[in-house]
Amino acid sequence: MRFYRIVLIIIVFQFLLPLGLSNLRGQSKPAPQTYSVTETNSMMVSGMSMKFYRDGSKALVDQSFAPRPQDPKGFHIRTLYDLPGLKFWTWDLIETERPCSAGTFGGDWGGPFEFSAKLTADMDKQQPPLVGKETLNGVATKVFEMADPKEGVKSKVWLDEQYGLIIKWEMTPANGPTQTMLEVKQLSFAKPPASVFAKPVACAKAEAEAAAAQAPEIKTAHQVTSVHLEDPPKYTGPCPVIMHFTGAITTDGPGTVWFKISAGVTGKEGEGEVKFSAAGTKKVSKDLIVSTEPGGGGGSALLEAAMEDEDGRHGDSIARANNRFEFDCGGGKR
Repeated sequence: MRFYRIVLIIIVFQFLLPLGLSNLRGQSKPAPQTYSVTETNSMMVSGMSMKFYRDGSKALVDQSFAPRPQDPKGFHIRTLYDLPGLKFWTWDLIETERPCSAGTFGGDWGGPFEFSAKLTADMDKQQPPLVGKETLNGVATKVFEMADPKEGVKSKVWLDEQYGLIIKWEMTPANGPTQTMLEVKQLSFAKPPASVFAKPVACAKAEAEAAAAQAPEIKTAHQVTSVHLEDPPKYTGPCPVIMHFTGAITTDGPGTVWFKISAGVTGKEGEGEVKFSAAGTKKVSKDLIVSTEPGGGGGSALLEAAMEDEDGRHGDSIARANNRFEFDCGGGKR
């Protein structure tokens, strides 16, 4: 699950660009690579607490709000980012039975400095007036006020003097009270503890599943061109009994072939491999146990085979052959 930050960028642009906020950054320093930021963000959900931690290539976003009538359990989600690898892991700290999700992202993880830069990047348009300077929540800021005469909306923005980070944003509708849309409560440039970036054990499984889903198609130099499963002898007598299944595999070149023989009534299956030094046909066989209640009947047997790549993987290019076999356990069980 991606958190709300990317959606907020779109919404905030709709409100702030007509007001000229895009020109407020001035000559700010490049965004820091190590920091912790705690903010209250009410753009999408009132009173959402958002904590951002970054240490170079690693980042974590913690989102939460307290229980409320419409959400009696509250909300608490964390997302960890591998920034160079473009990977993320998300887990729920309240609904802990939910599995960790893992995936990739396009590079924009919604960090607070990047978020502010997107909103204040256009330096050549309107120049809203600087109305003062103020230390807000321990941060030295420049204060700007803007108004949209068409919509009657007023905004007041406090920007960090060093990096252009939005420390606070207030909006006053034409006929409504002033609302605090965003406010940074804590800002630190100290290195976050390594424990902040630790993944839960459940995320290892999610990461493996995500990697498997994105794995490239397995290709081999040669292929299994055909398979054949012979009819096993009919059997009458006591059960359980071992039945012998034989088949043949043909390839168009050298390689190692994985194969499996399974039979419906046995509840068992036999796997193996056979090596080809050149194109040709080789026989394969497996002994399977038939274990069933006394009486006549039959079952379906299946032979599957595929050429493996150099890592021992055979992908989904599997050749298959079915056959029917008959038996009679009328002689009773052994």
